Amino acid sequence: MNHYKINDPSRHGMTLVEVLLALSITAILMLAIVTALNAAIHTVGVNQDTLATRSRISLTRMLEQIRTANSHAPYVGNVAAYTTAYIKTGKEYTNIGIRLIDPRDNADYVYYLDAGQIKVTRNGSAPACLLDGVTAFEVTLWPGKSQTSRASGGDYDQTRLVTITLNATGSESGKPASVALSGSAVPRVNSWAGAQLSYPIDAIIAENGY
Repeated sequence: MNHYKINDPSRHGMTLVEVLLALSITAILMLAIVTALNAAIHTVGVNQDTLATRSRISLTRMLEQIRTANSHAPYVGNVAAYTTAYIKTGKEYTNIGIRLIDPRDNADYVYYLDAGQIKVTRNGSAPACLLDGVTAFEVTLWPGKSQTSRASGGDYDQTRLVTITLNATGSESGKPASVALSGSAVPRVNSWAGAQLSYPIDAIIAENGY
């Protein structure tokens, strides 16, 4: 039979100091990992939230102005693509922008996609960037009939609904983010843009082949 002394070095385990030291090192490593993970999650969340917030603000601004505007027209290639004959058929029109008149300041506004940005002009001013990082932007105008036109069996003569869709991407703090939004607005004053705009639409259409 073998006999071991209590203080036999071959039977020596970890002392209390060693155990406490190992636990301290493990705790420090776990804290570092959790901190790094939380920072990464927070950064991605801020990037996404920032891009989403900017996109929602831009979309809300356009839809709010569409609701209050008293004149609307599709917009493409720096001219308003407006044809009475097309609208009278009742077909929706989709393109990369919209032109409208805001009765609050009686100004002519244009929102359109250009080089990855949604730009806005007022009364022909230099364009300002409303939202950048835009990968897709479409505006669809849906025609409707006024009460008078419905009663007489006439043509479509109103803007019944406007729908906007946009996709945007961004990179902040080195982290990518993307957002896709859509929204619709029913104009409170329904009319198709034409003579109300600051230049003769039919003449521009004829000159540019629209």
